[in-house]
Amino acid sequence: SFQTQQAPTSAGLASAEIVILDLTQRNGSSRSSTNSVLQALDIMGMPYVVTEDPTAAISYPIIMTSSYISSGTLADSEKVLLADFVENGGVLVSSSLSDQDLFAVYGVSDQNRLNTRSLMTWNVETHDGLLSYFDDPKEITVSLGKGGTDNIFRRSYTVNTATEIAQYDDNSAAIVSNQYGSGTSYLIGLSFTDIILRNQMNMD
Repeated sequence: SFQTQQAPTSAGLASAEIVILDLTQRNGSSRSSTNSVLQALDIMGMPYVVTEDPTAAISYPIIMTSSYISSGTLADSEKVLLADFVENGGVLVSSSLSDQDLFAVYGVSDQNRLNTRSLMTWNVETHDGLLSYFDDPKEITVSLGKGGTDNIFRRSYTVNTATEIAQYDDNSAAIVSNQYGSGTSYLIGLSFTDIILRNQMNMD
């Protein structure tokens, strides 16, 4: 068994550079993705704040969205707000995006969701500084399932202006980064729930 802690308040965390934009209530979904992100940041010792308000989130240099973003998750004005945030130098990290209105921010033109992907490999040969710590074969290629069609669904993305930093075993893009204006966006095809909490519950 395990227990996840409650999200901290902003009190005493004025120095935090990361804000978690919790979209679970908007999506009517489980809070497991948010809990997964909080647990990962806690383990890394990185201070953060949590908000459900995009207007409040843009006052921080790094925004992590903790739930999927579909066409109905954000209002049009909020999509413009996030796009302007990145264009003006912010860093935006998201997973499981299907809202085409935001594709340009992440440098992709399409997405595809399949349950036949069982491996993911980081593109360490690009010598991207972000990947410098992936120096063991078991870190570079990660198991996501046992093969066949029994795997959890994963999203891939068709790269437009983005750079592919990880790919699945079918050579589709698993994780991409994109320079958008003065800022950078990162898009992850894996659910935070699937790669963090699901494993700890022995449901991977």
